[in-house]
Amino acid sequence: MPWAQNLWEKIEQHSKKGFLNWCKIVKKVAGNKGEDVLMWNNEYLRSVDEIFCDMVAEMSRIHSSTINKMQEFFTRLEKACIELHQPMPEIKEEGLSLYEAQQQLLKYVKEYEVVINAKKLALENLNKKQIQLCKELDQKLQIDLKYPPLPTQAQFDKLNKYIDKLEAEKFEREEKFVNLKHEITEIVDEIKYKPNSDFEREVLSSDDMMLSNQNLKMLEFFAKCMKELKLSTEEEVSHLRTRIEDLWKMLDIELIDRDEFRSHYTGNSLDTLEALKIEVKRCEELRKANIKKSRGAQNENVVPDPNETKDTTYHDFQRNSMAYSSLCSPIEEEQLSNKGQSTRSTILPSELTPATSSKATKRTPKKTPTFKTPTRTPASAKTPSSRTPNGTKNETKLAVCKSKLNLLF
Repeated sequence: MPWAQNLWEKIEQHSKKGFLNWCKIVKKVAGNKGEDVLMWNNEYLRSVDEIFCDMVAEMSRIHSSTINKMQEFFTRLEKACIELHQPMPEIKEEGLSLYEAQQQLLKYVKEYEVVINAKKLALENLNKKQIQLCKELDQKLQIDLKYPPLPTQAQFDKLNKYIDKLEAEKFEREEKFVNLKHEITEIVDEIKYKPNSDFEREVLSSDDMMLSNQNLKMLEFFAKCMKELKLSTEEEVSHLRTRIEDLWKMLDIELIDRDEFRSHYTGNSLDTLEALKIEVKRCEELRKANIKKSRGAQNENVVPDPNETKDTTYHDFQRNSMAYSSLCSPIEEEQLSNKGQSTRSTILPSELTPATSSKATKRTPKKTPTFKTPTRTPASAKTPSSRTPNGTKNETKLAVCKSKLNLLF
């Protein structure tokens, strides 16, 4: 050992100098007598032996401590390899001192422990990410990896792929949510829809919503209902506007009032729909009131015939036909009367004249208890003095016919 030879030469130099100084002091104290000097020689040798023994003991302790540390590092390296699912690295101990072997073990341990800590942190982050995504998507955990031990690289790859799938699904759902909400918001703003449930209020007021399958289905149904409501509202509004225009024409509503209503209630909102319904109802009621008022005025101008009955029979149909025939010219009316007399086998009591009273007495028919016919004087029974000018007569007959027609219908 070259380093030992050099050390020994240095020890000899230092020891020789110290030894000579020690001898000078012993000579002053003990002199040159052999017995006294021998005692001090023995003391000197004992002290040197103690020093060397202490040095050897210290080196032995250091040797043991180094071996213990190497064993500790070896155990840590073995554990790290087990966690990383890797084989133990090769450590060349030939030609190496304990310190060199120890440093080599410590290097491997530090490298492996860095990898372990990185994988532990990655596993923790992946688990947190998986839990968060499953919570947002309302799904159960599919891969539950715990430490220790560390998962294998294949397990890490599987977890990463699953998280990528969850992220892609989350993106698709977010995109779908944004598109559906945009459609819903546009329709709500257009028709002035007011939300009726907590879910609808949450959709319209917040973007932070759980993107579960159930929520997306409800969102799709909400969007579908809004589209159907928009279409039905547009159709109903269009129908009501047409109906209102017709009613305004019937009722002769002022143009300025029409324009004011049109300008105030535009678009196809639910408020406009409700206003149109109210306007239709108002116009219908006004129309009914006008019809009722008109019928009341007509009934006041008509004088009812006390001899007429409300029952409608075949005799009534004949009577109404005769009344309608009076709308014709005086000649046609007289012809119809004569034709009626020639075809009837029975003479009515109201048609009796002094000239025919004796004959009528013998041929009086049985009186029908239910139906009555109006009193009518035949044309042959009229006297010349009772006739009026043609114009006055026609006007009178026309008025009577109109009155009877009003009573009929």
